[in-house]
Amino acid sequence: MSSGSFALAFRGVVHCGTLLALCGVAACGPSSLTLGEPSCDASAAADWFIVGAIVRSGSTDGTLDEDPPGDLITAREGRYNPRTGALSFTDTFADGYRYTGAAWDGFGTVFDNGDADLELTRTLVHADGGETVHAVRILRSGCDVEWVEREGDTVVWLENATFKGDVYDFRVDRLQANVIATGRGERSADGETELTDDWRIGDVEHHWTREIRSDGEEVATFEVLANDRVAQGEVEVRTGGSTAWEFDVVDVDGAEATWELGLGPAGNGRGLVTFKGTFEDIECDLEIEDGDCSIEDGCEEAPRPPCWRVELDGTDRSSACCTQ
Repeated sequence: MSSGSFALAFRGVVHCGTLLALCGVAACGPSSLTLGEPSCDASAAADWFIVGAIVRSGSTDGTLDEDPPGDLITAREGRYNPRTGALSFTDTFADGYRYTGAAWDGFGTVFDNGDADLELTRTLVHADGGETVHAVRILRSGCDVEWVEREGDTVVWLENATFKGDVYDFRVDRLQANVIATGRGERSADGETELTDDWRIGDVEHHWTREIRSDGEEVATFEVLANDRVAQGEVEVRTGGSTAWEFDVVDVDGAEATWELGLGPAGNGRGLVTFKGTFEDIECDLEIEDGDCSIEDGCEEAPRPPCWRVELDGTDRSSACCTQ
């Protein structure tokens, strides 16, 4: 098959553009490439993911080397083979981030107008040396994108998005504590993201609004509605993965408590729970280690033991109370 105009049925949409690489089909081979008319005129589409780098590089020697927009990814380097569609590249994250890098490897089709169909494996390297491996399928047609991630046989992220002006507008269903959380959000070219999502575990409803900065720091406000209490508050997630929590819990009987927690990336740390009293407040100093909460000081006059109705990852643990 020679390079040139090519049409591909793609989720019910016909793609017309110049083929940069097509895996599994005998080859167009390197050639001097003139960029086609972009299939999406939204400015947010120009530097999107690795596709923008491939289109801008044309079909020269296959080298990919760029500094993506934003502060989080400091380098993106790799290669693609315009004969076979093979694609591999690495993302390097800023110093101090909770992940050190991501390695991508796979194949697919990229058109000179920005349309793409890619199958990749992403290995995300944690700062502590651990790894998370996902199979990623990425489909782009014009201004529309579908992004699917699997961990083993389980779909953990299903995103449908549209480029609108200078933002990437998306809807996502993601696996959260073995249930599906549904969210809507917007992401700018530099990675600034706003996301609102909701999920339900049994009788407990979770509502979260997140603002993620271009350097990876995050501030989230949340509300958790259970049968016998309501929790409302905020958490800051720093680039290294440590978190600062502050939230209020109001029981159905009117009892109130304020939680303040400072935790490291592994979830260990210290905290303070203040029970609101009629005449004076009662404070309990806490230590959290390996998911368990123990009372270090105070709480003798507390109306009840401090209990997790909101676990630190946002899931419900109604029976988990701090022990003396």
